[in-house]
Amino acid sequence: MAGPFNNHYTCRQVAAKDSKACAICYKPTTTVLITDNQVDFFYVCSGHLSDAQFATAIKPTEYQDLVKKRIELESQIDKTTQERYKHKPFLWNKVWGSKKPKEDAKEGDADSSDKYAKLTKELEAQQKELEATKSSIASYSFKNYQLDDSMFKVRLNHHTQSQAARLRQQKIEQGGFFPEVPRHDVT
Repeated sequence: MAGPFNNHYTCRQVAAKDSKACAICYKPTTTVLITDNQVDFFYVCSGHLSDAQFATAIKPTEYQDLVKKRIELESQIDKTTQERYKHKPFLWNKVWGSKKPKEDAKEGDADSSDKYAKLTKELEAQQKELEATKSSIASYSFKNYQLDDSMFKVRLNHHTQSQAARLRQQKIEQGGFFPEVPRHDVT
């Protein structure tokens, strides 16, 4: 049987004057988690949202694309670093390369140093792009969360208890809930 709401919460911010106590630590907070159908909501500190035992972020495709881009950039940097190392002008390349005629050796050295400089610039550009991607991943703010199973059960229990209390209060307010004094004559 499906419950009154799903385990899919959206994170929203309220004004500072509307802040209330966090459901976990009771400190004032402006962050609210609310279900899609707006049946359940509660205030929670933004620090609790990073706790995996409380809630996990639902990662959108934009975030997953950033992670894929970071992985691709890291592999490109590894390839460029290896290629750059192959073309690095070491001293022993000059010593062992002395068997070639001097004109061919100079052309080969010039090509190798040009290639090395080109690869160095390419590596620096890739590293800057990787740092930008890493910073955008680190600063990414998630909007949708899924509560841990135990926390979701607590929220469901809270909802059913509040529903039962509301029904009980309605019955109390209705006439006929409490017994009344008899109104007929005893003669």
